[in-house]
Amino acid sequence: RQMCIRDSNYKHADSFQKMEDVLGEAAQEEIDALISKCDFIGLMVDESIDVAIHKKMILYLKIVMNGKPKILFRGNVEVSDGKANTITAAILKYMTDHNISFDKLIGFASDGANTMVGRLNGVSTQLKNMSPWIVSVHCTAHKLVLAAFNGTKTNLYLLEMQRTINSVYYFFKYSPTRYQKIRELQAVLGKKVKKFKKPSNVRWLSISEAVDALHGSWGVLIMTLEHEIETNGTSEARGILNKVNNFKFLASLAMLHDVLTVISKLSKVFQKDNIDID
Repeated sequence: RQMCIRDSNYKHADSFQKMEDVLGEAAQEEIDALISKCDFIGLMVDESIDVAIHKKMILYLKIVMNGKPKILFRGNVEVSDGKANTITAAILKYMTDHNISFDKLIGFASDGANTMVGRLNGVSTQLKNMSPWIVSVHCTAHKLVLAAFNGTKTNLYLLEMQRTINSVYYFFKYSPTRYQKIRELQAVLGKKVKKFKKPSNVRWLSISEAVDALHGSWGVLIMTLEHEIETNGTSEARGILNKVNNFKFLASLAMLHDVLTVISKLSKVFQKDNIDID
């Protein structure tokens, strides 16, 4: 009986896979038809890693239809490494395999990494060597992230705050008991329960959620740390309390909360398919 059920599951899975393949082919044919009608196209690429830790390159094409820009997902290609030569070769091969004329390519957008826009051997440089009229664009959302991150480099206290917020995250991450205590205090005070977030070391804007959680739970955090010190005498809790229980930290946290809220909204605007600056 178990073998019959297993065989039935395999047959269903195979049927679903075939259905997905057919739908995928139909969608690709529709996209190919749209591209064939366009005189010019723009290419947007980004690197990623799938769950199997295989390096991937995502491709989008931007076209103009009825006077309005339209972005089309075109493929998710596996690449052996993240080198400029490898990515350029993968782009050219994909365009050739799918009958996308390279002569139509007039725009190239990326995250602005040196691999993509390097002056000597970046992907955009190699593409421009083949088609001088290609315009390379650095993603505006990525530029905003870099601007925000670079703005903190000269302020050592903001960098220290990021480490402190990171310490708060790890202090509660591995202790359900501590989290339960802070939830109980938040419930008593009638506050919304917020889980502390881990700020990223790569992108400064990712700290926005971490700042928001800490800003909304600062008072409860102080009481929880004081209770931890009183009951367990934890030196880690005492160290965190000394860093967060002062006017400078609280004022800086409030400032970051106000600033990052606005910048995060701006970043989401920049990530929209179409932006109306007016």
